[in-house]
Amino acid sequence: MLAAVILAAGGSSRMGRPKQLLKFRGTSLLRRAIDTAQAVPTDQVIVVLGHAADQLLLECQPTNATVVLNDQWMEGVSTSLRGGLAAVSSEARGVFIYPADMPLVTPEALRELAHRQWVSGRPAAMTEAGGVRGVPVFITRSLFPALMIQEGDVGGAQYLRAHPESVEAVHFNDPDLVRDVDRPEDYARLLELDPDAEFA
Repeated sequence: MLAAVILAAGGSSRMGRPKQLLKFRGTSLLRRAIDTAQAVPTDQVIVVLGHAADQLLLECQPTNATVVLNDQWMEGVSTSLRGGLAAVSSEARGVFIYPADMPLVTPEALRELAHRQWVSGRPAAMTEAGGVRGVPVFITRSLFPALMIQEGDVGGAQYLRAHPESVEAVHFNDPDLVRDVDRPEDYARLLELDPDAEFA
């Protein structure tokens, strides 16, 4: 089976409001991230919430996602990664990891990561787009212990970039695949792809 951990606990300080609730093509960024994982398909979707969890829970309730509450989210993304990985089923052969603020990630891209990891035999597959290696990533259970002992604002991508021998890099031609939404200007640019949107 396959699992996904969606990181959605951050405080959205640069956006000034919970970016996970921003709408794109009629759906919140958080709900899009869940829907993308389920379309792979994955057998288990885990969403890690922290800041504004009470609001974000409403986006998770219509889905069958497992919610993990991280009350240490201010200590960095490592705390969310640790909580998410701890909730992964023992039957999962691997897990996708990505944040909720990357609305252009596709199920096809995630499937390609899992496929390339399987073919390569390496412990992980990592997205390479626009000259940068980063999330989404797909990791196997052998990497869980190393990732779960990290501390501070360090996620899976940082660990994998430091251990290239463990990684199958998967190149995608579309740099928009890894576009994230951190600031109001990022959201405004994203909405240029959504002709029905209203920037609020």
